[in-house]
Amino acid sequence: MASRKKTGRRRARSDSAAITAQPQRTPVATGTGEAIRSASRGRLVIAVSIFIVWGVSLASLAVLTANPTTLNRAQIEQADLIVSGHIIDVQQGTVEVKQTWKSAVELEQITVRNLADTKAAGGSLFLLPLSSMPNGVYEIAQPRLPGQRGKRPAADQPRRIYPVTDDVLTQLQAILKR
Repeated sequence: MASRKKTGRRRARSDSAAITAQPQRTPVATGTGEAIRSASRGRLVIAVSIFIVWGVSLASLAVLTANPTTLNRAQIEQADLIVSGHIIDVQQGTVEVKQTWKSAVELEQITVRNLADTKAAGGSLFLLPLSSMPNGVYEIAQPRLPGQRGKRPAADQPRRIYPVTDDVLTQLQAILKR
């Protein structure tokens, strides 16, 4: 039994030595903490820069590609005459015709009865889908839905005219080819 007690004491001593023993700390160089902080700052600057470039790219895409002009196919197909021309006077409906698209008639100046109902600006070049009226006067064509062939379109529908751009002219030529 005496031998058992001795081994028990040795275990106790070795256990207490293991508990009280602490790992030795290695000294840290003073420049290492600053190097880590500057590397973290560098990564943060890179991440923020990428985020800013990404945000500017998205904003420029939204501005440059938002709301493209799309022609109303029914309005173009149902129009008696399509002209591109400079609007001289919005209130009186005076338009200087530059080109006719859906008629062989060459016109220099026309009067468009309901031009003031549009968002037209004087001096601007627009594509105007027109319907013929008596006395040589025209009005902006109102498209009818397929089920409304005999009926007049509703008066509360907006009158659509289009700024002349390369894209608008390409769409017009594609519609007229059909």
